[in-house]
Amino acid sequence: MEYPFEYAGSYEGNRRFCKECDQWKHGKCAILEAVTGVSNVEVSGENNVCKRFSPRIKHENYPPFEFSEYLVWLMNDYYRPYTIDNSDVWGSAKMGEIVADNGDLARRFPDIYSPMYRTVDRPWCKVSAPNVHLTIGVTKLELTYKQFRDLTFIDSGGNIAYVRYWKKKSPRSHKYDYKINGVCNVKDA
Repeated sequence: MEYPFEYAGSYEGNRRFCKECDQWKHGKCAILEAVTGVSNVEVSGENNVCKRFSPRIKHENYPPFEFSEYLVWLMNDYYRPYTIDNSDVWGSAKMGEIVADNGDLARRFPDIYSPMYRTVDRPWCKVSAPNVHLTIGVTKLELTYKQFRDLTFIDSGGNIAYVRYWKKKSPRSHKYDYKINGVCNVKDA
């Protein structure tokens, strides 16, 4: 069976995180500090990378990192939407074991094995990457990955476009101001 939506590019790696960048140290990112002009910007190490990503570990045998090729792989293969085809059983499974036997063990021993169904791509569905989380002082922001990867979430006036916004009402308070889809200034954060 041919799978027409399989990724056919040249990237042969895995998902990259902010913590793997040489500009990221202890939750702080030198790239974001330069873009925002603020020194207390913290970024989650589990975020997807931006276009200025430079791997911390470099080796002569590894191919150079191409962000455009990585982005195509990330959005077409890693975050590809899929569903399960309940009519096509390709194997049997139990805890810690998968057997490719067209579901024979699952039919013979239903209390031990479960059927493994084939997954099917859903090219008509929208592909979306998870949002990115930043912290500026006591303000927590959630940004879209597209704005973060292109570093367009902040304009020349220091205004940041966010998806979600949390800010403590006071340093000792347990209550937060919470806003959705807006703009805040870096100086107010």
